[in-house]
Amino acid sequence: MSEAAPCSAAERLVGQDADDLLALTAALVAVPSVSGDERTIADAVEARLRDRAPGLAVERFGDNVIARTRHGAARRVVLAGHLDTVPANANAEPVIVGDELRGLGAADMKGGVAVMLRLAEEAARRRGRHDLTFVFYEGEEVSDDRNGLRHLFEQRGELVAGDLAVLLEPTDGWVEAGCQGTITLRAVFHGERAHTARPWKGTNAIHRAAPVLSRLSTYEARRPEVDGLEFREALQVVRVEGGVAHNVVPDLCAVTVNRRFAPSSTLDEALDDTRALLDGADEVEVLNASEAAPPGLANPLVAEMIGTLDLAVRPKLGWTDVARFTAHGIPALNLGPGDPLLAHTAAERVERAAVEGVTVYWRTSSAWREHRSGPGVGVRDPGRGQTMEIEGKVAVVTGGASGIGRATASALAEAGASVVVVDVDDPGGRETVAAISQRGGSAIFVLADVSDTEALRGAFGAAEAEFGGVDIVHNNAGIVGGGPPWPETPAERLALGVAVNLGAVVVGTRLAVDHLARRGRRRGREHRLDRGRGPAAGRPHVRGDEGRRRHVHQVLRPAEGDPRHPRELGAPRDGRHADPLQDRRRYGARRVAGADARDLRAAIARGGRRGRPRASA
Repeated sequence: MSEAAPCSAAERLVGQDADDLLALTAALVAVPSVSGDERTIADAVEARLRDRAPGLAVERFGDNVIARTRHGAARRVVLAGHLDTVPANANAEPVIVGDELRGLGAADMKGGVAVMLRLAEEAARRRGRHDLTFVFYEGEEVSDDRNGLRHLFEQRGELVAGDLAVLLEPTDGWVEAGCQGTITLRAVFHGERAHTARPWKGTNAIHRAAPVLSRLSTYEARRPEVDGLEFREALQVVRVEGGVAHNVVPDLCAVTVNRRFAPSSTLDEALDDTRALLDGADEVEVLNASEAAPPGLANPLVAEMIGTLDLAVRPKLGWTDVARFTAHGIPALNLGPGDPLLAHTAAERVERAAVEGVTVYWRTSSAWREHRSGPGVGVRDPGRGQTMEIEGKVAVVTGGASGIGRATASALAEAGASVVVVDVDDPGGRETVAAISQRGGSAIFVLADVSDTEALRGAFGAAEAEFGGVDIVHNNAGIVGGGPPWPETPAERLALGVAVNLGAVVVGTRLAVDHLARRGRRRGREHRLDRGRGPAAGRPHVRGDEGRRRHVHQVLRPAEGDPRHPRELGAPRDGRHADPLQDRRRYGARRVAGADARDLRAAIARGGRRGRPRASA
């Protein structure tokens, strides 16, 4: 009797169980997929999806594979990841050592692709709040003309359309919002040849380039802030060409410059600025140019994802396909497993905690909640497991002039609530109300400094006078920046920060208790004060940035017995932080607690915690 033929790497990928995400990642690494050679892995991914996710619509376009749910939801979220890798660096074969996988593409980005495959298979068996699209594409690691996502947008745009896109590129558990734009220019300087013994007979082109090189070497890059994130720009000379022979005055010199610019500038503005620095060149050629992408933290879906999970946010230093989605009107961000600094290195690796952690993020996110049919929109009531209807309720949102506050106010209004927007930013607050009104919502603006107790009391009074009461409170207001980092921060600035970021949350919660209780008595029940058992007993349903994580844990954590429940996941059982999102050692979630004061100054800003930028290719 003959033995069965051994399975190929592609066949093992199709058959690998998704319950072991690290093993699934290893199976992906084992299939050769250097840019230009993605056919085999695309075949395997397509075969796996058709076999294990029969509820999804799977389409093939070149070596790109697209799988979609088709529930007719109002919104669609796109998850995207590239299939290709750079050439091997003595690391072509996957090796698992304990809970760590080493090998080509482990971080960039087979770990992210494994998470996508797992989520796609789960999405095929359930109906979530939003429709989902999973895009596995070719040619990301090479020139833009070979990028599969570009080809999809140009020829099959309907397959990648959506309301939010998340690229599962390695980010080490951070949300990397927006991205830098990039331009490469080649400046040419002409001269006239002569013998080096008689240089006055000619013109040295390299010498003509010297003033420009000096100007570029002393260039001080800007550090503009966009949506509360600091984007550090850069400009570098990356190539100098010139010279004929050691005894000839050169008649040509070419200087190639790469500029990385923040989304505070348009592509045309960045080009004009860089050309001005090259003044003196005879010719300037644009070799490539790509727009930057803004963080988009005020977008309701982006704000909801970041705020609900209290994810750490930093700017993306480098260009990614986030910009491609943004250019097509789709807000996008990066969030995936793996350390970006290990990408393209011989030591590339990814940990089990990283791939499992990003999967937990998605399962806990609002986008992954089960769809609930029936009128109205609601959220789960902490401690009761019931659904609270938003339609017809009155919500007070502090700091509603921008960022998370504006996104929260807009989302509540869209769900049918009347919203009171409170902020010290008069134009911004009025813009929020105007935007809500244009969409048919109901909202008023109250100009108030939340650090002033009487002003805050007046905002609650305005809600009573205009709408008859208060049902929901989001103590969102916070301040960041505005001075030098610790320990040079002025004492007055520290006092203001404590008053707004801590005092106003406590006082706002205290004022909310009275209003929520009165509202409950009028309706015959205290429906926003939990009088039952559990961690929320006796606490008002009030959101504050400092308490966001506790609220998320109460509202979204799975029930006892669910394999995703923190006790099933091995998290601490003392009740202090029994949630998978807080166990950094197990899930790789980077916490702000280890950062310095400069990082912490943005911890309560709109859009969750902010971090310092990290460079990547």
